[in-house]
Amino acid sequence: MEEADTWPRQLEALLRERIKERDVEVVNLSVEGWSSAQYREAWQRFGPELVPDLVIFGWSVNDLPGTSVHLRAHAYPDSPPAQDSLSKLKPAAMMRHFSSEWTHRRRKERWEELRNELTLALAPWRQNAAPSIREELAPLVEEVRASGAKPVLLSFPYEFQLRSAAADLAPAGTLKMCCSGLDVPFLSMATTYRAYIQKESPGLAPLFQRGTLCHPTETGHEMVAESVLRLLEHEALLP
Repeated sequence: MEEADTWPRQLEALLRERIKERDVEVVNLSVEGWSSAQYREAWQRFGPELVPDLVIFGWSVNDLPGTSVHLRAHAYPDSPPAQDSLSKLKPAAMMRHFSSEWTHRRRKERWEELRNELTLALAPWRQNAAPSIREELAPLVEEVRASGAKPVLLSFPYEFQLRSAAADLAPAGTLKMCCSGLDVPFLSMATTYRAYIQKESPGLAPLFQRGTLCHPTETGHEMVAESVLRLLEHEALLP
């Protein structure tokens, strides 16, 4: 997918159309593999110099302790055929293609595996859920506001959280509660994505890229950009 198709670029285009009297720029500081542990560091390194009006943080279940190891896509089973031969192709596009295909074909199995694994992984966290999230968010929110910027928090779901009726939605609910306590506007894309999936038909574009568990397609990114714009308008965060 091209950079122009990502939600920050699409949001930038929407804002420029909406606020024609100002020069609008959306800076994407996200790094693949980063989680909330790196957000404050990224803000301290780059935020004050950019002097932003708004700071939008992205959050998902991989930001919770002990979850990342379960959310890594498994490209192949434990003993794939001709493993030695295939390993030589790892850096190649062909290997990435077959890796993606394998993940896509066993996606329903992975959804259930992840649901069960994360239920167990989050068990120790639940007793101190709200305080631990608030403890992580509060200093970052305070620093952003001290710079004159307004913080917004955006929650992204994994596909298994939308497809599995028994998926644990408590983490996003806890995050919403913490944002309310900190007076931070909060947007969960799970609601919008789930409504789209429920009316899914052969004519509708997929929301998630083939062979991944969480990365949106161009359609998914477009929905994020439009949802963020509506939130900013609703919260009176636009000039």
